[in-house]
Amino acid sequence: MPAKSLHSVFSENEKIKGKIERVRHMRENYTPAMGIVLEFTYNTANKWLLPKGTPPYKKNEIPWDNQGQLHHEVRRFYLFTEGETEAQKNLTSVRREALYIDMLENLPNEEAQILLGMKEGKLPYKGITKKFVMDCFPGMCEDWQ
Repeated sequence: MPAKSLHSVFSENEKIKGKIERVRHMRENYTPAMGIVLEFTYNTANKWLLPKGTPPYKKNEIPWDNQGQLHHEVRRFYLFTEGETEAQKNLTSVRREALYIDMLENLPNEEAQILLGMKEGKLPYKGITKKFVMDCFPGMCEDWQ
């Protein structure tokens, strides 16, 4: 069974009553992509190299035929943060921003909102905070700053 989109998992989590049930839901629906999204959002060791705020982009209004695409884009998140790879060092600011906008425009709008929230350090879902994520996945978060 294919993984649910991150938007679906996070939206469902907002509606669940009780912290224990919410933690269980997150753990049951965990994917490596979710872990990467949460780390790039809440681990302050990841320094985003993009301007604050929402860049000018055209929202993708195509119905969910590309649902879960963010799962496939996580491998490129490192391009938007400080790092030691040649790609990170040699990427110009203009090119980095163009790649980010291209990613936003190709994601379903709901998942683009997740990507925008990641950069700002806050996902657009009630209750999915750094503290909540650390309670859900303490092993994953133990080295976070």
